[in-house]
Amino acid sequence: MKTQTIKYKLQTKQGFTLLETLIALSIFSITIVSLIVFISDGVANAKFTKNKLTAYYLAQEGIELIRNVRDTNIITGGTWNDFAGSGGIVDVCKEDGCLMDYTLSSPQPCTGNCPGLKYDNSSSGLGFYDYSLTFASPFTRTILVEPVNSSFDHEIRITSKVSWVQGRDPKEVIVSENLFDWISISL
Repeated sequence: MKTQTIKYKLQTKQGFTLLETLIALSIFSITIVSLIVFISDGVANAKFTKNKLTAYYLAQEGIELIRNVRDTNIITGGTWNDFAGSGGIVDVCKEDGCLMDYTLSSPQPCTGNCPGLKYDNSSSGLGFYDYSLTFASPFTRTILVEPVNSSFDHEIRITSKVSWVQGRDPKEVIVSENLFDWISISL
């Protein structure tokens, strides 16, 4: 009798084990979560940059609005003392500051806190900010004016501060500039 040897080939199915699948899913999940965090940080940084740039321009506009009041005063025959002297802009914009926008002819004192700026975000809106438009913006502008020395002789300092809240953190941009009585100084 012949002995027959039967060779059995061990057959294995090709595929992943449960452990391999779990490891692959965890790596994939970590990658996706990391991407989501990275993208959300980028969006938050872009929003902060946009708000900071807008705040800077609004603060600079505050300086320019006060400069315009000075220049209009001089053009219409006023003097530096009319502008900066007793009862002038320094008295209006001291301590609590004042508010000013392109629709106002002169600064208005803030009692306590200045109100927030508003804007027009309609399709026909030009992106202006003032105190009479429809939609509230996150920005509040306060303009302070003070004499550089004890008298109002020829120089005042304007500080325009724009503040807003980003997330839970208060943010602000401050721009300061000195204005001079250029008519009296040049004579």
